[in-house]
Amino acid sequence: MPAARIYTLPTPYTEDQLFDLGFEQSADVMYLTHVDHPPRKLSRYDHASWILSVIDFGATTAIPQGVSISREATNTGENYRGRPFTYVVTAVNGDTGQESLQSASVTIENDLELSAGNINIVEWDAVTGASRYNIYRSENGVFGFIGAATDTTFTDRNYIPDLSLSPPENREPFNGAYDKPARVSFFQQRTVWARTKNKPNGMYFSQSGDFENLNVSQPLRATDAVTMNLVARQVNAIQHLVPLSKLIVLTSDNIFAISGEPFTATNVEIEPSGMRGSSRVRPAIVDNMAFFNTALGGAIRTLNYSFQDDGYTGNDITVFAPHLFRGLTVNALSWADYPTQTLWVVRSDGKVPALTWQREQDVWGWSLCQTDGVVEDACTVTENGESVTYFVVRRTVQAQQVRFIERIASPTWASVADAVHLDCSRSYSGTPATVIRGMEHLEGRTVNALADGIPRLGLVVSGGKITLPQAASKVHVGLPYEAWIRTLPPPIQGRDGSQKGKSQQVTKAVLSVIDTWGLEVGPGRNPAPGAQETSDGECHGFRPPKLDTNIGNGAVTGPVTGDLHVTLGGTDWRSASVVVRQKMPLPMILTGISYDLTAP
Repeated sequence: MPAARIYTLPTPYTEDQLFDLGFEQSADVMYLTHVDHPPRKLSRYDHASWILSVIDFGATTAIPQGVSISREATNTGENYRGRPFTYVVTAVNGDTGQESLQSASVTIENDLELSAGNINIVEWDAVTGASRYNIYRSENGVFGFIGAATDTTFTDRNYIPDLSLSPPENREPFNGAYDKPARVSFFQQRTVWARTKNKPNGMYFSQSGDFENLNVSQPLRATDAVTMNLVARQVNAIQHLVPLSKLIVLTSDNIFAISGEPFTATNVEIEPSGMRGSSRVRPAIVDNMAFFNTALGGAIRTLNYSFQDDGYTGNDITVFAPHLFRGLTVNALSWADYPTQTLWVVRSDGKVPALTWQREQDVWGWSLCQTDGVVEDACTVTENGESVTYFVVRRTVQAQQVRFIERIASPTWASVADAVHLDCSRSYSGTPATVIRGMEHLEGRTVNALADGIPRLGLVVSGGKITLPQAASKVHVGLPYEAWIRTLPPPIQGRDGSQKGKSQQVTKAVLSVIDTWGLEVGPGRNPAPGAQETSDGECHGFRPPKLDTNIGNGAVTGPVTGDLHVTLGGTDWRSASVVVRQKMPLPMILTGISYDLTAP
């Protein structure tokens, strides 16, 4: 069991500030924000080479130096009307197109308007990386563009300044102690920074294609940075920035959609899109839709564009499972797309409701996951063509509180010996062995193992190892858990009307499964008030299902794909259902349940 090495990097953030960090990633650069810290970026240069730095906003292209001016005055006669001409020069980077700030100004007297042949010659030192230089001349105190040069000299032959194009001006809106942004995102090739203590409804867009440049010109150019405040009946603190087809801004009380065709400094559209506020839990984005946690009531809602409403709207997806969220808050949302299409929701009590969501089929449903410990956070990344979810789990080991970073094992495997269905587990692969070491993290705990595809239950970790009853070459060891499924009572209409509340019996059931082994089935019943269905005492007659009887004796001795049949001991209950349980560390994928009902 080779141990993974953890790369560590010091940060200025305290533990209490972690859940309010804003972050967004572009390739190997992640931008980080917090309302009490300057914006930073985390840059990855190699597996063990990372740099966390404070962002220095502005143009990185060097300002032209050594600007000088000379003149040719061929006509200085009685019609000569000399006046001062003032120039500045900027450099344009050849790779990024970024324009530098303006140089120091230079002034000379000449007569360009009335004296034919009079010219001004501007020169400067070359700037590394510059592909061209822009030259601006002052007109009534405003600099306007008069031309560009690819070398380091420019001749002004009385060109008329274009006052709609002026040199960039430096702008640093995050220098103040209460001016640090709390949120960051991307939208139409710009970074977006939002919510400071001084301006909780403020937003700052970078220049187009220049993520760390907030410079502007006067008058504004289309590619300039953009600053705005979201105005509503009250000042709404911006909670999240969600880039869909429009930039959706979730505030504490409202939802706004920001757009432009295209979005530019001179073309900005802001539309209110709802009066439901959002909590500070980061939304999960799925295609052109987002899941978000509401500020009031703790519900999870969808948000997507509706052609019918011509705006962004959504549904409360907790409406059929309010008991999973009543009296609790949400700590994190994380979407795992392939292959499970699951929204993981981390609750404040450390349990994890899981939403299976297939929007195209209009199929969705909730389940509740819990482990021997407290889940504190979740994050999903892509690995080997799958969505892999990681959890931060706090467990008690030998009377000490320990945090683990655990990942959900892949649901795809070549043989049952490769399947991992244990919590906080580690795996061994090598020469057949009975003693499996490297289990110090579960010292003193009772664990289960899957050894060459055979379940081994009730093993105790002692001295950082377990002992198997038989040598195995591929072993997974971890904390056990049980998976339970209970069908809802069937809404059957009989000759005498609804059968709800009337005595019914479940006598037979057929389970459609994929790569499944080891499950048990029983008829459900109504537990006593306050009881939970977690043992045989609250459910009746668990038994393993069988294959069709024309295959030997029908016993299931390995993973099965197809239909499993079970005959249940029909018992008179007023809420007929089928309960499926998997308590072995074996795979179970259940795609459907059919069953027979009879009246007692």
